[in-house]
Amino acid sequence: MILSRREARRLMSHCPKYLQPLVHTALATGMRQTEILALRWQWVDMEASEIQLPEGRIIPLNRDCRKLLRELRPKTRLDGSVFNTDKSRLLMRKDFQLAADKAGIGELRWTDLRHTATGWMVQQGKDLYWIAKILGLSTFTSLEPFLWLAPEANIHRVVEATCLNVSDPNGQGQKVPVPVETEIIQFPR
Repeated sequence: MILSRREARRLMSHCPKYLQPLVHTALATGMRQTEILALRWQWVDMEASEIQLPEGRIIPLNRDCRKLLRELRPKTRLDGSVFNTDKSRLLMRKDFQLAADKAGIGELRWTDLRHTATGWMVQQGKDLYWIAKILGLSTFTSLEPFLWLAPEANIHRVVEATCLNVSDPNGQGQKVPVPVETEIIQFPR
């Protein structure tokens, strides 16, 4: 499921206070729940506006997420965790689903926040290579379910990029599109 921005705001308004920054971060970054819960201040570079996870993945921070993190900084735990939550995963899941129900969204999983962030990036016409890198995907295949969200102009640019614009072999001056072979690109980890 991919939430609209209106649904995301409604969800946030119904989340308990401890859950709001976690949901906001998921929607702003596309990070997995485990990555968000494990997030340490030493991985956050506010000057560069990014998070660098231990495996080397770099996640850019938007203006809203930077503001949220600045507000959280004074409340830091001694262990360096960004998010102060002692709630169990079971309680978080229950509170999250209750908020989704109150917001009129219905059945919602945490991974749907990641899907929502991905969908929003694709809708804005962001480069698929960088979306895959930010999300930690090893291939473009994982982005295929989101391609229908790409702006139509972006889709046409992709199609045009596969044309060599060679002349008609009969000499009539017509341009004949020649498809370029495609392959699955593996990103280095």
